[in-house]
Amino acid sequence: MQRSYEKLSNEKVQLNAELQQEHDSNQNLQTERDRLREKLQTLEEDYMELENRDSEEKSKLHNLEAEQKRLLEQISDLSDQLELEEQQRQKLQVEKTSIEQKVSQLNDGYVSIEDKYNKLVKDKKQLTDRIDLLTSQLAEEEERSKQLTKLKSKYESNLNELQDKLVREQKSRQDIEVAKRRLETEASERLDQASESSRIVEELRATVAKLEAEVAQLQNRLDEEIVAKAVAQKSVREYKSHIQELKEDLEAERMARDKADEAKRDLTEEVEAMRLELIDSGTNSEAQTQALRKYESDLSNLRHQLEAQSNAHEATIQDMRKSHAATLETLNDQIEQLKKSKVSLERSKVQQDSTTDALQKQIQSLKQDKTEIDKRRRQVEQQLNESLVKMQETEMQRNDLESRLTKALNEIEGLNNAMEEIETKLGKVSRSETSAQSELNHLRARLEEETQAKLSLQLQLRQVEDERETVKDSLDAEEQAKTALEKHIIALTTQMQDAKKKVEEDTHYLETLEDARKKLQRELDDTRNRNEELVSQVEKLEKSRKKLQSELEDMNHVMASQRSDQANNERRIKKLESTHAETVNQLNSFQAQKDAFYQEMLEKDTKLFTQKNEMEKLKEQLEESERQRSLLARELEELGSHGDDAGKSLVGLEQTNYRLNERLKETQQQIEELEDEISTFTMEKQRAEVQMNAVRTQLERELASRDDLLEEQRRQSLKRIRELETELEEEQRERASHLNVRKKLETDLADISQRFELANRQKEEAVKQLKKYQGVTGGIQRELEDAARARDQAIDSARELDKKYRMLDADKARLQEDLGVSERTCRNLKSDLNEALEELSIANNAKTLALEEKKRLEARITALEDQLEEIQSAMDATEERHKRVYCQMEQAQTDLSVEKNNFLRSECQRISLEKQVKELRDRLVEAEKEGGRRGKAQIATLEARLTTLDEQLEAEKLEKLNANKNFRRAEKKCKDLILQNDDLRRCAEALKESFEKAQSSCKQNKREIAGLEEENARINARCRRLQRDLEEVMEAKRTIERDLQNLRKLSRSTTRPNRQLPTVLSTLSPDVTVDEHNSVSELDSMTSDFGSGGSVATHNNNNNNNASTPSANEN
Repeated sequence: MQRSYEKLSNEKVQLNAELQQEHDSNQNLQTERDRLREKLQTLEEDYMELENRDSEEKSKLHNLEAEQKRLLEQISDLSDQLELEEQQRQKLQVEKTSIEQKVSQLNDGYVSIEDKYNKLVKDKKQLTDRIDLLTSQLAEEEERSKQLTKLKSKYESNLNELQDKLVREQKSRQDIEVAKRRLETEASERLDQASESSRIVEELRATVAKLEAEVAQLQNRLDEEIVAKAVAQKSVREYKSHIQELKEDLEAERMARDKADEAKRDLTEEVEAMRLELIDSGTNSEAQTQALRKYESDLSNLRHQLEAQSNAHEATIQDMRKSHAATLETLNDQIEQLKKSKVSLERSKVQQDSTTDALQKQIQSLKQDKTEIDKRRRQVEQQLNESLVKMQETEMQRNDLESRLTKALNEIEGLNNAMEEIETKLGKVSRSETSAQSELNHLRARLEEETQAKLSLQLQLRQVEDERETVKDSLDAEEQAKTALEKHIIALTTQMQDAKKKVEEDTHYLETLEDARKKLQRELDDTRNRNEELVSQVEKLEKSRKKLQSELEDMNHVMASQRSDQANNERRIKKLESTHAETVNQLNSFQAQKDAFYQEMLEKDTKLFTQKNEMEKLKEQLEESERQRSLLARELEELGSHGDDAGKSLVGLEQTNYRLNERLKETQQQIEELEDEISTFTMEKQRAEVQMNAVRTQLERELASRDDLLEEQRRQSLKRIRELETELEEEQRERASHLNVRKKLETDLADISQRFELANRQKEEAVKQLKKYQGVTGGIQRELEDAARARDQAIDSARELDKKYRMLDADKARLQEDLGVSERTCRNLKSDLNEALEELSIANNAKTLALEEKKRLEARITALEDQLEEIQSAMDATEERHKRVYCQMEQAQTDLSVEKNNFLRSECQRISLEKQVKELRDRLVEAEKEGGRRGKAQIATLEARLTTLDEQLEAEKLEKLNANKNFRRAEKKCKDLILQNDDLRRCAEALKESFEKAQSSCKQNKREIAGLEEENARINARCRRLQRDLEEVMEAKRTIERDLQNLRKLSRSTTRPNRQLPTVLSTLSPDVTVDEHNSVSELDSMTSDFGSGGSVATHNNNNNNNASTPSANEN
């Protein structure tokens, strides 16, 4: 049997081991199953992400196909437009030939221009008369402006007087406010006397508020440092933009210098060719040689001047380079300083985060302690409530204490009236505070409205300045046109003089040229009409200028008035801030009183707890007294049976009764003292409740006002954001228009290339026709070849830039995808961090398995933080790449624009050179025919054309500079708007955080108030219970007194002495005295903390004593 039992036990052990192995394997399989499920979930999420990406890419492909179709349609439309333009160009060429024939006819008929000249002289006189009238009108308007300035000075004096009156009124108001403050100080002193009981409560909240203030200060410091960083970045951006502008100016000046050198070379070559042709013609006279010498001397002087200007320009360029290098060094130093400050700020931020975490832990521990204290306080309050209920029931049953109750009620009513007066004063203070806060809100709203008005006025001023600049530009253009007309008139006068000479020779052509004279007269009428229109426009512009000046003066007045209003508002705000600070101090004092009251409540809770224990002891004593009463009743029955010895036993009973009455008197006095203490405690409790309600209402009002302020600020910020969004949409539209212009310029490039091919064909034809002038055409062909090379290079560079632009777009898309991936990973890591923090909190609560899990989670958190840091570094790197790519794109766009401008200018110069070559050929033919008669006139015309070309170059430079300035202004506006949008977002986030904090504080206050109310209910219930216990004790006492009276009656009725009673009393008296001594000692120990039902007991006991003393005297 033993062997079989051992075998079975061994088999059982083996089976248990196998079961454990299978159980472990099952657990491992379950873990692997869970892991596989997690992998499945992750794979499903990845699959969903891939599907989303696929859908997005498909949508992008559809969009690209639609754009491709649209571009093909645009290309077809452009090809149709090009064909139409070619047809129009052919028509224009035909019209050009016809116009040239007409011009040749008109050149033959310059004789009839003398009459026109006389008419023009008359018109000139009329114009001078008009100018005199205009000058007189201007003088009158100047007098009017002087009168207006005088009126302005008068109004300013009136304004100064009004400001003095305002200052006086403000002084009077300040005196009134001083008196008001005195009254408020008196009221605050009375409030301080009434709010001494609520100071202790405010101490803990003051510490919490200090901690919150420190956290807020740290946050403000961080915000200030962030703002400083943003300002530094803004300054760096401005310096970069300034550097870019300087670079662009240098490049423009270089290009202009190169163009001037090229034009100079072309002119020298043309002059040399002309000289060779004149020498070959052999018809040069001495006058022509002198003119040529003068021209060569002028050219040499111009060359010297150009060299001097080039040297000066190089010197200025060197100075600019030096200043540029200095600015770069300063910017590098500033960037290094900013980096250092950034590192220090990050360190301080880490320290502040650590301090905030420690403070949060302390706050949590304080909250836990507070919850425990609140629980204890609630329990004590329940006990107090029960005892109070009992007291109220005893007071309703006893009618003897009505007089005392009436007196106490009168006193309570007086105290309530005083409390009501205090509450009314507090209400007035709270109303004044709310009114002050409303005034603050109103003033803040007014300030914001004034700032908005200022911004709108600034925008209007900017618009007016822009309009003024445009008007100035138009005036300059009109002045230029006027100068051109004057030059044209001078040329006409010279031509008139030449025509006078021809009139003497050719009088036969008068009849043929009358028609031409009529046509010219019509043209003169048209020119007169144009001049009159120009004069009217000038008058309108002057009127508009005067209106703008008046508007500017009005705006200045408005700005001055707003500044004065702003100063007054700032003074009011300072006053309101001082009142707000006083109210805050008052609130702090109330909170301190509340803290003191809480401490007193805790002490009283402890006292009530001791009283409860003593009440239990009293119950036990009452049970013992009931037992003794039953024993006494039995003894009385025995006394009734043994009436002989009654006379002897009455003496002992009366002695014991007398002792018991004395002890009852002492206990009643102690109970009365306890009742007085309880009444004072209830009064203090009622006062504290009233104060708590007042503080609660004040806090609720303050929170409501703060909520209203936050809502108003949020609305204003939303309005501002909407306005900025509209401005951004407008800017996006402008960018779209710029892109359309860019596309049009590309189409123009294609048209120019076609025209260039046609020009090459025409050039080949011209080379065939002009074999005689190979020396001149050789240089021209070289220049054309250089221009063609430059064009090809420009086209190649444009293609390369387009390729770069596409590559940059691809890089940008790739970087954006990387940014999206990094943001997703960052979100995942943040979710992992949150999960890890939750696990940490769970681990802290579960202290048994905290150590191992904590180490594991800390390792995981460090890994996640490392990953976060890596991702942040990657994000920073991607942002830097994005910025670099954006800068490269901007540089590429600028290079494109510069090269396009250069290409257009080169083509314009080529076309002008071709025209000049053609004109020179025609003039050479005419020179061969006419000889050296008109050589001087040709030289003069060439010089005039040189001057016109110089003027055109200067005009183009001015236009370029204006375009650059406008572009820079637009860029600055865009940057400013972006920065303002960022600032507004930050302000909105800060407002949201403050709003959430205020809501959390409101919820905490509500919870605390609910806890206090529950604790008060518990204390009332406890007081009622104590009252019931006291009533039961008093009823037991009454029964004992009744029994004693019955015993006395029996002792009086019995006259027979009983011998057995002394022995019984001798046997019973020690026990009774011992029990009575114990009961009295227990009552003495109870007097320190007992507090209910004493006054009623004293009244009844006094009555009983009065009843017992005559009986004792009778005996």
